[in-house]
Amino acid sequence: IETNRIEKVDFIKMDIEGAEWNALKGTEKTINRDKPKLAIALYHSTKDFDIIPRFINDLNLGYKFYLLHATIYGEETVLFAKTDND
Repeated sequence: IETNRIEKVDFIKMDIEGAEWNALKGTEKTINRDKPKLAIALYHSTKDFDIIPRFINDLNLGYKFYLLHATIYGEETVLFAKTDND
């Protein structure tokens, strides 16, 4: 984002086979700056259901959280988060 001088990020979607937590930590500066809408896959690790929303909430940016589970199976659970500015 800095290298390519991207001025604003308005949406971040992650479904990267269990690397969501590390990638999310790497986007902290961008999230703080731009407060983008988020769609983060949670189903690769049960701990992600706790640590990912907690991390976003602890940024104190006013995010509201929504879960979508699109199948009858244990996969495809996605955390959506947005601020009131959206």
